[in-house]
Amino acid sequence: MLTPEQKKMVLNDPDNLQLMPVSLNCSKGCTVEGTDKPWNPSEKVVPGGLSSKYRTWLEFEQNKSKTKLQELIDKFRGEG
Repeated sequence: MLTPEQKKMVLNDPDNLQLMPVSLNCSKGCTVEGTDKPWNPSEKVVPGGLSSKYRTWLEFEQNKSKTKLQELIDKFRGEG
């Protein structure tokens, strides 16, 4: 279990500003890159849609951030 201060540190980590569990990321209709429901912005927002190169980059960055944050949590728990 993390202390309140440790939780605050994880929540305020810059790498934690984008990631959310799939079940909580419903502001866009529960869409998250790297799942069976990827983010698909409207034509008005991104003319031509997102390129596969951008989608690959985004998924990589999300996974990198998720790993870093899990390592921080494990460190606080004494597991890492």
